Amino acid sequence: MIKFIYLRSNTYECVKMKYKLPNKFEKVNLKINKEYLKWKMNKDIKFDSKVVKHLNEKWRRLIDDNKKKEFIKIYKTKEVIFNRRERFSSNILSNKLCKWKIIDKTYFK
Repeated sequence: MIKFIYLRSNTYECVKMKYKLPNKFEKVNLKINKEYLKWKMNKDIKFDSKVVKHLNEKWRRLIDDNKKKEFIKIYKTKEVIFNRRERFSSNILSNKLCKWKIIDKTYFK
């Protein structure tokens, strides 16, 4: 029987994605197995960074050119602008109050 887990992102949006559990973890206790927990943490981090990158690029495409120029004058690099994106565009409590949204690979296209 094929088992699935959910990879979760908590940085900017409450999104999770269904992911097939590798065969070596199918018969272990997922709550206490250290190898699984380490693997899961790494997968969550990779997924989270992918979501963050996607949302940053999407946000960057939506702002107008004048705003982009202002941000570049103030913050010098786009990495700093991306790190400050939440301040510009969202509510501080949005992650605490949101409901999980399940996505698939088409979300990143």
